[in-house]
Amino acid sequence: FFRRRTKHKRNNSKDSREFNSFSETSLSSDSVPVLEDLAFNKYTKVERMEYKNIRPVILLAPLADSLIKKLVAESPDKYSTGQPTVMQTTKQVMEQGLADGIYIDYWQEEDKFQCIKTSIIKEICDQGKHCLLSISPSAIERLHRLQIYPIVVFARHRSHKQLREITDPQFHSQKLSAKSAKDLYDKFQKLEKDYQHQFSAVIQGGNLAEMHQQVKTVIANEQKKAIWVPVCPRV
Repeated sequence: FFRRRTKHKRNNSKDSREFNSFSETSLSSDSVPVLEDLAFNKYTKVERMEYKNIRPVILLAPLADSLIKKLVAESPDKYSTGQPTVMQTTKQVMEQGLADGIYIDYWQEEDKFQCIKTSIIKEICDQGKHCLLSISPSAIERLHRLQIYPIVVFARHRSHKQLREITDPQFHSQKLSAKSAKDLYDKFQKLEKDYQHQFSAVIQGGNLAEMHQQVKTVIANEQKKAIWVPVCPRV
């Protein structure tokens, strides 16, 4: 089976942590993770895989952190969050850690780096829970190279005004400022354009409770599906 590749602009910058229809990356009823760097042709040969492992979940949503807190708080037996590790080192060391597959993503806060280790993702999934992540979409390909196939959920909001109005008494008590809402909305519009070929599903932005339910449904459905992965040439 051959899947046509989607052209897109690659985003090389480190994104900040703050980033009911299914996307076109679904093939029939199966998930289609694609490694962009495996081939440079217009078409990539893929094969169907019955992936039995519990899959981590990447939430690409302006309110991802609040959604993750709500999911973990209400279903701690099903979900856990991949807590970052604090590192006091150099950017060169962090980049090497990405290249070696030790870290999946990192970002800098003041004079320290915070990173998500591959080992913590595997540890949570091995416990039978979905590891929930709010990380850069560039981490998707790094996970694929390690033969870890995340469920990628994108939240699409109608406008920055809708985004600003969202509150939750427990998990998102303060509204975003007008500027923050506008900046996040614009950022996620660009992110959707650049990475939509890697989304497992797109949910409609609404209040936190509505999005929470949609994410739960997507995770349950995607976990049941087989996935399509690129075929590596035999040596």
